Amino acid sequence: MGNRLLTSLAKSFGETAFEYDNKILKLVMSICGDVNYKIRLDGAIFLKEYLHKNCEKLIGSNRLKQTFLPDMCELLNDEETYIRIEAIEGIQYVLESLDGVLIERELMPNLLKMMVIENNHELII
Repeated sequence: MGNRLLTSLAKSFGETAFEYDNKILKLVMSICGDVNYKIRLDGAIFLKEYLHKNCEKLIGSNRLKQTFLPDMCELLNDEETYIRIEAIEGIQYVLESLDGVLIERELMPNLLKMMVIENNHELII
């Protein structure tokens, strides 16, 4: 419940809260890397909803490039499928603004890895 309360407040206050106190951002982002998959799922949902709500403000910002995108890339590579799905849904809001090299190097391998299904040693995409 505590992580959901924190992410709800962070979504409500947005960038203002993160600029006021960097500890808030660190707490929210630590949810995305938690060992408990339920907590990581809350982090992935937060990022998806936050990027959707604030994509225009975040495009081109250092916070998007240095904080949110690295965690989204990690979530795209998560062991739990539904966390990866939340990350895919979240990344779509800022995808057009990303550098092509970043997309090729960081996002596409994780997306392709998730979509590959092995069937009798043949890869089906």
